Order: sequence, then C-alpha cells, then structure tokens
Amino acid sequence: MELVQILIKGATESGYQTDAWTGKRVSDIIEKRFGVEYHFKHMPRLLRKLGFRRVKPKKKAIERNEEKRKEWLETRWELVKKN
Repeated sequence: MELVQILIKGATESGYQTDAWTGKRVSDIIEKRFGVEYHFKHMPRLLRKLGFRRVKPKKKAIERNEEKRKEWLETRWELVKKN
C-alpha cells in the first residue's frame, strides 16, 4: 500500500522538518497524494488498522550534559539507591 510506504520512509522524506508523524501530517499527506480529506482526529484509528501504533517521543532537556550524567550515575546513584 502506497500510504504505508510513505509513512515508513518518514516525515522528513515528505518534506517535514522532523521525522515524527502527527495526525495532521498524515491527513495532509493523504489529501495531497490521494485527494481524500480526513480529519486529523480520525488518523489514530486509520493508522491502527494499517498496523501502526502510537509512540510518544522521549523528551530530553536541551541543557542535558551526558558526561556529567554518566559521572553522577557511576558515583552517586548507588548511594541514592541504597537510601
């Protein structure tokens, strides 16, 4: 199915800045490619029928410092965990 192939390639392949598919983006792609209008709130049901499932992206703080985090886990986490 053409829609499934489009979704598998990712949103950036379809011209979006991020690779996350939203209901609005999927409904826009369907309208552009197939000329069929769907309200974006209907997309979860349609996508489930196609075998997709909802996945929320994990959020990371912009200020996150991986080196300090790793050091903290190695030195302090055991002390915190024990208490």
